[in-house]
Amino acid sequence: VENEPAEALGHRCLRPFMALDRRCPNFGGCLACPGLVVPMDVEHLARVLSAIEQLRNARMHVDPRRWTMLYKPSHDLLVGEILPDFPAELHAPARAMMAALPPLPALE
Repeated sequence: VENEPAEALGHRCLRPFMALDRRCPNFGGCLACPGLVVPMDVEHLARVLSAIEQLRNARMHVDPRRWTMLYKPSHDLLVGEILPDFPAELHAPARAMMAALPPLPALE
């Protein structure tokens, strides 16, 4: 449905579909989307930390080539581009909040 928000790793996409029959050209690559805005608050940091943890755990169970192709780009963007923007004082409360968040979908 046009303009129906989509959730991805705790942030919202306001336009996952550009028209009824056409997806956003960045669909599936939300973390690299030029329109990505991640609020700098404890809940969003908790989601980012949860996603990083899940990606790192998947690395131990997923075929290395598959992990590199599908999950490494997201991991690297989260760790290298998004995580450093969060203030240090949010990290402890965010880690405490992680257990209360709904689980992320399993990576295969």
